Amino acid sequence: MEMLTKLPELQSLNISNNRGISGAQLKSDWEKFIDGNSGDKIQILYMGYNNLIEFPKEESLKKMVKLGLLDCTNNQIEKLHPFGKSVNLVKLYLDNNKIKEIPHAADGFFCGYNDVEIFSCSGNQITVFPNIFNAKSKYVMASVDFSNNLIREFEDGANFRGVNVANLNLSN
Repeated sequence: MEMLTKLPELQSLNISNNRGISGAQLKSDWEKFIDGNSGDKIQILYMGYNNLIEFPKEESLKKMVKLGLLDCTNNQIEKLHPFGKSVNLVKLYLDNNKIKEIPHAADGFFCGYNDVEIFSCSGNQITVFPNIFNAKSKYVMASVDFSNNLIREFEDGANFRGVNVANLNLSN
């Protein structure tokens, strides 16, 4: 990771399939990368099939202002932290983890939604569909997938803002 913190213009990074690295080490390395020379320039980050348990804190994640694709499928993620409105993800893959909730920042956003095409969080342990989207948004997402979870209700009940999406999957 020390080498990666010194790459000033890194735009895409694939650190998938590293089962020998502990979840705590992956989180620590991710935080160091964010504070390195490319943290605010990275656009694509593949971290699937690892042992990641927790995302870095929001204070770190919000620095990743150019991040467009994040793939953290097939980890051990139990705790997410939001990116906040300033990070406009295009594709987010959080499938097959141990996520129980999708938190939002004080501004009500998990991430910015101006460019979201895919928000996929299937195969987790989520019981409450998060109130992080807005059906009145002028931006239509292509796909939101919360299939294979344990969803039984919408967060905030009657005050749930809805989702402006072409394809919503809540199966299973």
